[in-house]
Amino acid sequence: PSSRANVIAKVRRLLPSDHSGLLVIADTVPSIGRHSEGLPEWVSSVEAAGYRLLQDPQMHFSRKRDVRTGVVNRAACFSFATAQVSGESKVEPLPGLRLLQDDKSNQKAPTASRR
Repeated sequence: PSSRANVIAKVRRLLPSDHSGLLVIADTVPSIGRHSEGLPEWVSSVEAAGYRLLQDPQMHFSRKRDVRTGVVNRAACFSFATAQVSGESKVEPLPGLRLLQDDKSNQKAPTASRR
């Protein structure tokens, strides 16, 4: 999560300070969610780094299918434009950027048994 936040912040510093910069985050639906399911919590963290979510939900389908199940691989995309930030260099460090998949992994983690 902290590596993701560092990348988002670095990309923001490299993109133009006007509204012409574009950040696209694409991953599997279980990892990042969908626009139609309500905005995931991580979106507000990205916006806090100086981006504005574009209302253009996209779903991309791969030509590859899962060998075992035959299911088409899908990737959800969230697009962000750069937003004006007062004092570009003063963008505060982001907390770790947790995706939906991180929370699911923690729920599946085995718990220590008490004896």
